[in-house]
Amino acid sequence: MAIITTGQTFTATETVTNTKLQDIASAATFDDPVDGTSLELIPLGTNAGKLGIKDAGVTPAKLSDGGPSWDANGNLLVTKVVAPEFVAPEFANSLTLRADPESPDPTNGGAQISLHSSDSSVPNQIYTKSAFSFFQNMGDVTVASIGSAGPSADKDLTTKEYVDGTSSFTTEDGQSAGYQVFPSGLKMAWGSATTSIYPTQGGTVTFPTNATGGTLFDEIPTVQLTYNDEAVNQFATKCKFVTRTNFKNYSQSTTDPGRYLAIGI
Repeated sequence: MAIITTGQTFTATETVTNTKLQDIASAATFDDPVDGTSLELIPLGTNAGKLGIKDAGVTPAKLSDGGPSWDANGNLLVTKVVAPEFVAPEFANSLTLRADPESPDPTNGGAQISLHSSDSSVPNQIYTKSAFSFFQNMGDVTVASIGSAGPSADKDLTTKEYVDGTSSFTTEDGQSAGYQVFPSGLKMAWGSATTSIYPTQGGTVTFPTNATGGTLFDEIPTVQLTYNDEAVNQFATKCKFVTRTNFKNYSQSTTDPGRYLAIGI
């Protein structure tokens, strides 16, 4: 219900003019009976004949039960979001929430969450696109998070690429060789150990380089030498002068290379 206040009132002896008669309607206002601020009559020439709503004239209290609400900061609050009533449930395959998807351009815009039903091409999935994701419990405590560069704090989750680390696998003398860098920073390298005549000479064994061609180990690793085949000439072997890039292998065998395993950071 609205209360109309005419734009012109007459006294008992006042002269009636066409302007005053027009003001009765054109200058009239429609007021809310509670706060008097909700409604207004749109002036002639803009959208004549229609009742308008004043700025900030609608409050959550004026909406029907189940309608949305908002707080003083303009945040929209809803209890649930469903597909429009005219869309059959079997065609309402997903709900997508986007934050500024066009900035700076459509391909790498804001965060996105997409919820898919079992009818979608990606059934029963929750798809998220963001630089960082945080998972909190009901006490607002972050129990896990996902960053773009791997974990940096307790309980951080990570991507498959980070878990896999960097590695290189090959073969030497018919056996495995290569290196592996683990997410914790631990590094392993293994392969064939060059042989030499003990004790006058030492064969230099060079560790593999990292993915960018640099030195694999940041500190001098621990090296273990051994044999793991059934060759006849297997003699004592030992390493000396270990550095970040290589070590010297001393062996009594000139024909059967040993194997090395280096572990470090």
